[in-house]
Amino acid sequence: VLPSKLQENNRIYIDQVSESTFENALVITEWAKKNQLHSINVITSYYHMPRSMLLLNKFAENINYYAYPVKKEKSKTSKLLPDMIFALFLTQEYIKYLLSYIVIMLYS
Repeated sequence: VLPSKLQENNRIYIDQVSESTFENALVITEWAKKNQLHSINVITSYYHMPRSMLLLNKFAENINYYAYPVKKEKSKTSKLLPDMIFALFLTQEYIKYLLSYIVIMLYS
């Protein structure tokens, strides 16, 4: 069940062109400006949301973005190797976030 704000929204855009979070933020920003939108619901994975919001807010500060992170279901049978791989994946996401933040600070 989607939150009420999402149920009211009849405009859905899925970017199938971008190859990076940076490109995706640019595409969303251009789409929002073209359609004169002032509020956008952003739906993406919970680990990807911080970087997405960081970039979106930088590229279009006059648009309100509302985050709806999608959580990953944790397996009830935990295995050491998959848990380690997932921990490395989250570390990689954090490093990407930091790099995005640094780039934004350098070009601001």
